[in-house]
Order: sequence, then structure tokens, then C-alpha cells
Amino acid sequence: AIYDIDNAILVLTGRKVRFVTAEDEITADRQLEYWEAKQMAVARGNAYAVRGKKKLRADVLSAHFRKNKSGKTKIYRVDAFDNVYIVSEQDTITADRGVYNVESGIATLTGSVKLSRDGNQLNGCSAVVNLNTGISKLKSCASAGTGTSRVQGLFRPGNVKKK
Repeated sequence: AIYDIDNAILVLTGRKVRFVTAEDEITADRQLEYWEAKQMAVARGNAYAVRGKKKLRADVLSAHFRKNKSGKTKIYRVDAFDNVYIVSEQDTITADRGVYNVESGIATLTGSVKLSRDGNQLNGCSAVVNLNTGISKLKSCASAGTGTSRVQGLFRPGNVKKK
């Protein structure tokens, strides 16, 4: 560990470095930086952010903190870069990049988005996923020539739930 007193930056290097708050845990396989003045942490190398049953993984995660009314530090936003993987109670989602608003439960994802639920899969270029309600909006990619392409999906009839 190295602590830069002048800039209030703590850098932890090692195999399983972690940062823990009352509700959240951030881990990484390579490095964890805590920027006290900016109230943020950057996790590098197979980085995870976990709150309850929701897990967010990426090569690099940037978590932003603020204090709640009772004075406890909580994560309110997580930026995810490269090989993004989200697991909630209902969905498994992969993408190239993402921003997760922890308070609203909404993840905004871009680049090769794949959303899987109950063996069914949807593919698009970007998505807005509400991890609290399970409602997702996928957007198509712009293709050369026509200007648009379609969201694609694979549905397995035996796995579709009837409401």
C-alpha cells in the first residue's frame, strides 16, 4: 500500500484488494485506488462491485461515494469499462461499457449489449436496464448504408413465462 498524503490518495496493490462500506463491497485482482478528496475508488483487474444480490464486474470500475443522511458512506454511481458483466436476480447482462446509478437501479450500457433472462437473449448496441424492476430498453446499431439495424433476440419457447 502507498498513501500520498499531499493528494490524499491510497493505492493498494495485490491479489485480492477490497474496499468495504456499510452496504457495498468493491474488490479487484490487481489494484485499488481510493481518492479521498474526490470521494471515489478505482478498481483495476477483474473488478467487482457488490450490493446484495446485484453484482457488477468489469476490467476497471470507478465507484463514486457520498454520505447519506446518517453520515455513512455509500456508493451512488459506478462507471464500468471493458468486459462489463452485470448479474441481478433476473438478468445477466454483458457490454463494453456501462454506468450504473445505484440509487435508481438503472444501468446504461453501450457496445455489444447482451441481455439474458431465463435462457432467452436480446442483443443490441446500447441499453437502459432497470435492475430493480427488470424492465429493459435495448437500442439498435446504426449500420452503414441504411442508417439502422435491428435489435436481435433468441427466444426459447419453453422458457417464456406466461403472465
